[in-house]
Amino acid sequence: MKHYEHTAPPAAAGSASRLGLPLFPRPLSLPFARLPEMLHGRAVVAVLNRLFAAALREGELDFMQGRSLRIAVEDMQLGFCLTLSQDRLTALQVTVPDLSISGNLHAFMLMAARRADPDTLFFQRLLRMEGDTELGLALKNFLAAQDMEQHWLTRQMEILLQQALPLYERWF
Repeated sequence: MKHYEHTAPPAAAGSASRLGLPLFPRPLSLPFARLPEMLHGRAVVAVLNRLFAAALREGELDFMQGRSLRIAVEDMQLGFCLTLSQDRLTALQVTVPDLSISGNLHAFMLMAARRADPDTLFFQRLLRMEGDTELGLALKNFLAAQDMEQHWLTRQMEILLQQALPLYERWF
């Protein structure tokens, strides 16, 4: 198992704000910060289990079995961990995940709306990956292989994000 830390140097920790990229306003993030991470995780895995139901049935996410992934949306103070257990994604609490992906809401929105390639966001240090890069590559390949156009939810989310991004960039 290869481990690689792909993070911005400490001086670049606030790179999004220095680059003039929008940050989610701290006062608006307080409700997220007050909710337990398990609650964030349970909400996310409920959606992901529906979205990836066929892939879960076909074993396409088996690479996540017993492995932990942490996602942190830093400017929203929102984070969660998940794993694959008994053919379902489940939320969990873990001190040190196998893989951690972090960044600001804007970077995640750009990626989800397909306005920016994930590799570009990592190279620009707008998203950071820390931990097992083989797991990260397997996750990236899984997501890239998904036909998001076939899922009603992802089509609607992409349309919504593409409409919301200009507003988000203007307001924040």
